[in-house]
Amino acid sequence: MTLVLLGVALAAVMGAVNWGVRSSGKGAELTRAVFLAQELRERTLNLDFDNVAALDGLSFFPPIHSHGGVISGMTDWGQSISVEYRSPNDPSQTVSPGSSDLLYVRVEVVRNGTPRLTTGWLVTQKE
Repeated sequence: MTLVLLGVALAAVMGAVNWGVRSSGKGAELTRAVFLAQELRERTLNLDFDNVAALDGLSFFPPIHSHGGVISGMTDWGQSISVEYRSPNDPSQTVSPGSSDLLYVRVEVVRNGTPRLTTGWLVTQKE
């Protein structure tokens, strides 16, 4: 009877360890995805408004850092950018290109072709 109870307890502990290892891996992957999105956000901070708008439709495989260079060791990762002009009165409303001084930059970070993070931010024309 003791061996049966010990076997059940050991199986439960091993299951918990396995779950913890998988959760830790997903957390590390999300951290990398956030890092890659942040690199593109920092890049937009260093560009003027028209150059941010020109990022629309670009993808980087492997991903790039904030200065535009390739990040080594991340060949299974990628970043895709879309840029939309938004109404200054209602930033949720898309307007025609060139008709506003407000952009919405959307970034999708993927790993092995599977989306891992989608995020976005607003960029305004600096005076």
